[in-house]
Amino acid sequence: MLNLRKRGVATDGICPICGNEAESICHALFRCNFAKEIWSWWKECPIKICAENQDFADVALGLLYAGTTRDMEIMEASKFFQLGPAFFGISWKKPPMGVYKINVDGAIAEKGRKSKTEMLAVEASILLAKDLGFQQIIIESDSLQVVQSISAKEVSGETGHIVQGILSNLNCFGSWKIQHVKRDFNRVAHELALYAKCKEVCQVWEGCYPAMVRHLILQDRL
Repeated sequence: MLNLRKRGVATDGICPICGNEAESICHALFRCNFAKEIWSWWKECPIKICAENQDFADVALGLLYAGTTRDMEIMEASKFFQLGPAFFGISWKKPPMGVYKINVDGAIAEKGRKSKTEMLAVEASILLAKDLGFQQIIIESDSLQVVQSISAKEVSGETGHIVQGILSNLNCFGSWKIQHVKRDFNRVAHELALYAKCKEVCQVWEGCYPAMVRHLILQDRL
């Protein structure tokens, strides 16, 4: 939650699940009422998981001495479930200092036009970055075809004129990079694209995030 505040996302640092205490790794794992309920399902647990004044290391050491291999497997699975993929380094990655990362996605009912929609999404993100005065940007898209077309400067074909406009606008930045990411690493942009398709609205959030992606942002631990 502290990292979210550094990125300008409005948050008070309180656990979004229970709303009772400041969020921390120990709270997410052991102190939160939701976490305690999850641990209570482990009827054969050899130690007292949610005892006061102990952290993850204490629990892990206790299981090493008192538990079995199966106990350690359960512990690891529970930690992944509660901390989320970002804790294990398999989620969205923040950019270097002074660089802005722009994750984009597009959604349309007609499958045959998806690449063009994704390309237009990239173009729109670049124009927004220009309006905001960004100088160094990284653009991430889960469309490999779009990333390859822009990287190869393919200005022919159905989307050639869009690529040409994108390349022209990118010249306005001090530095830029476009790269492909898996859909799992682009979940917030993907959900927002689906939301825009369903609602058919144009909406911008500044300094905050919409409720429908709150859980994804929290999992990414930005």
